[in-house]
Amino acid sequence: MPADEVSTQERILSAGKEEFMIKGFAEASLRNIAAKAGVTTGAIYGYYSDKNALFTALVEPAAAELTRQFLYVHDRYEYTPIDLTFQTSSDALNGMMDYIYENFDSFRLLICCSAGSAYEDYIEFLVEKEDESTFKYAEILRQNGYAVEPFSPTLVHILSRGFFSAIFETVAHNMEQEDAKQYVSHIVDFYKAGWIHLFGAK
Repeated sequence: MPADEVSTQERILSAGKEEFMIKGFAEASLRNIAAKAGVTTGAIYGYYSDKNALFTALVEPAAAELTRQFLYVHDRYEYTPIDLTFQTSSDALNGMMDYIYENFDSFRLLICCSAGSAYEDYIEFLVEKEDESTFKYAEILRQNGYAVEPFSPTLVHILSRGFFSAIFETVAHNMEQEDAKQYVSHIVDFYKAGWIHLFGAK
């Protein structure tokens, strides 16, 4: 691809990020993005089929990698002894937080600016996977002799949603990375105590 073509696409992406950050996906305008990038709207369509495709180009790599990290940990729950589960989860979450802060603008777009886009339900996707993993892990504990009482899917969903909402508040409030890590460590401790109680794994 010629250098001027790369430069044009980079200008479109930069202008798109700025427009989405200020106005959010729903209110963002391709006309404004084109003006900021110094191109025509037709030039944008040469790279992206619509506004959603442009937004996806800005957030999809970061969203996909965080999802991969998240699923990697959950797929290994059944191989993790109960006494190591929460420490393993905490270590993994620290790594995920590092990744979020390495790609902060992408996650700011995902969390704060994605309403109306293909990514507006990104957090809900993570929540649903967390719900599935929780019930799967509860069954593994039962098979290993723990007296885990049945609990409501609604309760699990509410707790999972609350957890992810709390974690991503670090992004919504533009926290400094070290402050965010401290905040998240408190959230993890809070949820750990609750889950230990629900799992009957004192």
